[in-house]
Amino acid sequence: MKISFSSNFIEPGGELSLQVEGDDIKAFGCVEICISPAAMRNPRATAILKVPVVNGIARSPIQTEHLALGYYELAYLKLIPLLGLTQSVDEKMGIGGHDFTRKIFKVTFSKERITPEALEKIVSNEEAKMQKQFENGIVLPDTTEKNEYRALCFMSGLLIPADIQFRNWEVLRHIPLDGHDEIASVNHFFKEFPAWTFGQGFNYDNVLNAQFNAGHPVCVVHFPKLIANNMDHAKAFCIDRSRILSECLCLKQGGSGKDFCVVMVDLKTKAAKLWVDSGHYNGNMWGGAFGAPSELEAVCEKLASNKLVRYFVSLYKEARQEGDVSYQYLRYWQLLETIAESKNYPVTDAMTCLETNEWLMDSNGVPRTIGKTGKSGDRPDSKMIVYRLISDVAAVMRTRNSSIFTVYGDTAANSYDLEKYISAWQAMRNAASHFGRFVSTDPTQQSRFKDFALCQTVCDDQGNSRNGFVLMQLRNVVELVLDEELRSTSH
Repeated sequence: MKISFSSNFIEPGGELSLQVEGDDIKAFGCVEICISPAAMRNPRATAILKVPVVNGIARSPIQTEHLALGYYELAYLKLIPLLGLTQSVDEKMGIGGHDFTRKIFKVTFSKERITPEALEKIVSNEEAKMQKQFENGIVLPDTTEKNEYRALCFMSGLLIPADIQFRNWEVLRHIPLDGHDEIASVNHFFKEFPAWTFGQGFNYDNVLNAQFNAGHPVCVVHFPKLIANNMDHAKAFCIDRSRILSECLCLKQGGSGKDFCVVMVDLKTKAAKLWVDSGHYNGNMWGGAFGAPSELEAVCEKLASNKLVRYFVSLYKEARQEGDVSYQYLRYWQLLETIAESKNYPVTDAMTCLETNEWLMDSNGVPRTIGKTGKSGDRPDSKMIVYRLISDVAAVMRTRNSSIFTVYGDTAANSYDLEKYISAWQAMRNAASHFGRFVSTDPTQQSRFKDFALCQTVCDDQGNSRNGFVLMQLRNVVELVLDEELRSTSH
């Protein structure tokens, strides 16, 4: 079989054709050809044509007017059998550079001409440069020790049409997760209760496999080289970048990816280590294993009948599943604000201090109100409506001899009252909302973030961390507020 372009160089819109000929293609009805860019990352087909075979020859014009300047090649050709033959032949696929010599042409206005062999060498050199750049690796921020690692993060729930290579990392398609474990769990259950299915079990057949695979696509985020202080440093970067990719693809395709396995390879010692997501259980607000069965059933009925409270609980569930500490502040605060807004507090209501029952004063010595009334209507203050919500819940809890706050052993926690907690929570929420997270060394935050000093105090009080008693108190208060919402919900 002989494959050739009519020319190796063509101007945009010029005439170009591809010819495939040989006695070995006479038994086929047509040839499918794919033209794609060369010497570039992530080439995608610019043309896929089906050309009939006549007397052992398949010849097709290539449209060039829409092609940008650059290099192109025959990516693959597929020989498709004639229909109705007594002795049919199998379909054959040939890949350029693997099953046949690469066939390259260049779209250019230049009059310079070189041999096909020289053209292929130019393309190969450009691809080698890209590969070297890809393998050079990424030097992680704050790296002082030059250790080198390969990192692979396996993610489910992300469907990519083809492998994607970036400058120093890539995303690879992988086989979907299967459902053997799920079906095994089902079958194990019915071994305990065989009469329920009249002794029938379930085979993990092709139908079930296809059903499960469709909902569990897998991709692998691959970093060929990460230069980092240690393996944990590199692993944290790999997971963070994989999650960022998941968020990006969620915007593009709506999928919600989750990392379930990470493989780290020390390139110097040639040792590999595997981490798997073992899952986690964060507990719940009912106490014990799950609360009394009657209480649990009552809550289910309440959620089924009250869509607003069910919405609040769904927001709480999302907040508990949030892995980033900064975004936990954001999610929990937004939940409290959403519940408070549903109360429709009059903006003229004056606020009293939870601890002293005296008026809360502003900087001018005037009692603070929930908000203001202006030309465009009532404008509640988010901090004050949350304060009012928590105060109301605390008052109800007092009647049951319970407290809204958990007592922590941290010395700094002794200085926090409700107003200080709310100011801290809102400040950390603002840092996440406006800057992604609080970073004490960020010059932009130092100069432009009005809550910078308060966020710094929160981190100092929690041992220079965003995660500590301030966040734990926020989660605790959210759970108690939700508990009160459910208590007050009618069946």
